[in-house]
Amino acid sequence: MQKYFIHKDGRQLGPYSKEELAQIRITRNTMLWCEGQPDWVEAKNIEELSDLFRNQPPPYKEKTTSPPPFSEPEKDYISLIPNLKGKKEGYSTLKITIGTLVICGIAYFVYGSYRMKQDALQNQVNSQQQYIQEQEAADQAQQERLEEEARQREIQKLKRRYNEAVTRLRAANIKLDQLQEFHFLRTPSEKQEQIENQLDIIRSWENEIQQVRNRLNQY
Repeated sequence: MQKYFIHKDGRQLGPYSKEELAQIRITRNTMLWCEGQPDWVEAKNIEELSDLFRNQPPPYKEKTTSPPPFSEPEKDYISLIPNLKGKKEGYSTLKITIGTLVICGIAYFVYGSYRMKQDALQNQVNSQQQYIQEQEAADQAQQERLEEEARQREIQKLKRRYNEAVTRLRAANIKLDQLQEFHFLRTPSEKQEQIENQLDIIRSWENEIQQVRNRLNQY
């Protein structure tokens, strides 16, 4: 069964069957659309719905009457003199109004141009400040990186120095043990002198190890 949509009072209603259209009493001029139609058409142009309008009278058209022939009224030229004066005053007021609007427009344009220049200048200043801040941050990061690299180099240098001092101390202790053993062709005084000298060497390496350790603790 074919279903119809109607357009009424600026709204689209439906879908309705033919029987439902009869109940809501559509007119000949009601705009309808159904599947298969390319566009909206008046109900009177749909053959299937023609029987709905057999008992409906045609739309009423009011008769138009022609206007009476134009006749120019008699002019009272004396009474027009005050009106001419009023028109002049109206023209003056209009000129003042137009002049005021023109001045306001020019002022608005000048102010707008000034604001645009100020905004452009402020944007340029902000861009420069942002660039300076970014450059300062980059320089600071570069400086921190260089300081960290120098710190790491110093730490590596101290570690190598510490390891060398530990190795030298270990060798000095071994040599001390050897000097303390009995050897022929060496007097007791010579032995004691050699031991004291070796002890000085051991103390110097111990001091070196302690100094390097303290430096490393600072990092």
